Amino acid sequence: MNFSIAIPTYKREKDLSNCLNSILDQSFLPSEVILVDDDFLDFDFIEKNKNQFEEKDIEFVYYKKNHKKERKGLSESKNISYKLVKNDIFFILDDDLILEKDFFENIMITWENNKND
Repeated sequence: MNFSIAIPTYKREKDLSNCLNSILDQSFLPSEVILVDDDFLDFDFIEKNKNQFEEKDIEFVYYKKNHKKERKGLSESKNISYKLVKNDIFFILDDDLILEKDFFENIMITWENNKND
């Protein structure tokens, strides 16, 4: 089962890096990860992470908010995330979250065992 992860972020590159690494260490991986940037992440940071995710066949999408057209703030970033994800199942994570290794696997098992077709 495919799922997506969206992460709104604002000036937290170190925390975000830890969060992204915890995603890469998961026993069950998403098909896509979307970053919605409310500031400006370093180009090298984006490229490094994009390469790491693509090595595991995970689509990595970087979306830089245009503050002339889009409001600043977490709520707007979450709304943008919702519009960008490709899968019906998606998670919006805080950029400072560190996941336990089996986090997604456990959630998806619970989902499968309790879904109502």
